[in-house]
Amino acid sequence: MRTRQGTQLEPAAVLRASIYALLVLVAVAVPPWLAGLDPPWLATSYGRRTVAFELFGFSIATVFAVIALVEWRLRGERSPAQWASILVPLLVGLQAAYLISEFHAKPFDYDCYEYAARAIDVGANPYVSGLNYLYPPLTAQALSALGGSVDSIARAAGFAPEPDEIWDGVFYVFQCVQLGLVVLLAVLALRLARKLGIDERHAPLLVGVLLIFDNPLLRTLRHGQVNLWIANLSLLALLLAGRVPAVAGAALAVAVHIKLYPVVLLLPLAASGRWRAIAWTAAAFAGVVVLQTDFLRDWTLWLQFADFYRSVYPGEIAFRNNSFHSLAVNTLRLVMGASPAEHRTAIRLAATGVSLAMAAWLCGRIAIRYRGNATGGTRLLADGADALAFSLLISQSVWEHHYLLALPLAIVAIADRGRDRPVAVAAAIFLALVMPTFDLYPLSYHRGVGLIGLLLLTAPRRIPEQAT
Repeated sequence: MRTRQGTQLEPAAVLRASIYALLVLVAVAVPPWLAGLDPPWLATSYGRRTVAFELFGFSIATVFAVIALVEWRLRGERSPAQWASILVPLLVGLQAAYLISEFHAKPFDYDCYEYAARAIDVGANPYVSGLNYLYPPLTAQALSALGGSVDSIARAAGFAPEPDEIWDGVFYVFQCVQLGLVVLLAVLALRLARKLGIDERHAPLLVGVLLIFDNPLLRTLRHGQVNLWIANLSLLALLLAGRVPAVAGAALAVAVHIKLYPVVLLLPLAASGRWRAIAWTAAAFAGVVVLQTDFLRDWTLWLQFADFYRSVYPGEIAFRNNSFHSLAVNTLRLVMGASPAEHRTAIRLAATGVSLAMAAWLCGRIAIRYRGNATGGTRLLADGADALAFSLLISQSVWEHHYLLALPLAIVAIADRGRDRPVAVAAAIFLALVMPTFDLYPLSYHRGVGLIGLLLLTAPRRIPEQAT
């Protein structure tokens, strides 16, 4: 078997990967099954709802240890750098397993998705029923379908779950998938770092540090957010746009269906001439819509989303929300002693103006690279990192967990300026990604400051030119 680039895939490696995947599935499936049996030799200190999560922490840590041991025995001649590329995703995943086994209570953000899915189940409008669901219909529809699957699997296994138990099972599956997405993010970040010219000795250490000390990643897991889907699908779109445009387009289409942020990636794709990837994005997006709408016969959810999106202004004012709207409202209130309510229209116009200015800045950076000497593949990665970062500056609501999308720009900054401006790069990354979350005006707006610092450090004329 060969890849498109002609690299031989060893049958033993394929078999080993298949066994690893099977072990992971067992590690996911056994905990809820065992918790449902509730044998006398199983106990918990925090109640029955925590049992599956605690057992999952045990089972997945065991599987990770087995994988590491097998790789160690079979690949003993590998260099330290090659070993690091295997162990770093496992170590990052192990840390995520700690967090997921502890975050066993459903957070508010996840409840928004679940309540929307429950609304769909009973034919209600997910945008006005229950909690604050803000997104395109796909996530709620997917959780609704997952709920039906969990019910069917539980009954096939001999259980008769109550509705709340079914939704507890959905949350468990959701969190297990989150762990897989953390490992995938580590793998894709390693790939991005290598393509940007970071050598194999330093790339694993870099990615490990960035992900282990990544506050937006922590907050994503704590709040049950879907940013890991966005980050992974966006990176797949950028990394595969030239070689496998169909997969890249499908990844981007699904990402946009989950949240609207990644639509900005169409700009760098167009600038790099990845028209096939764009065409596949449009086709895949349309294909999902066809399935969502019962083959174009039922547009109810999309019409409800359009009405919500048209009528509801984000208008967040929490200090940790690093949007211009939040900064403007709180500056008026705390510094100028003015009433934000009296200036609501002016604030919204200013926020819209800032968003347009950020979009123009993004287009300008893409245009400079287009006229410059950077190679097409490297230019796409840099432009894509820019686009994801600028989506945070364009949006009217930017919570700390959204800054997971700034990870690619941090890697670009290290690749580009890590040698000549290490302190500046480290400081900008610390402000954007590493600093813990807190609410203290005006210091809580540090993420925006760090992000702008990264953008200034990665001025287009300095983008590296390694071939990809």
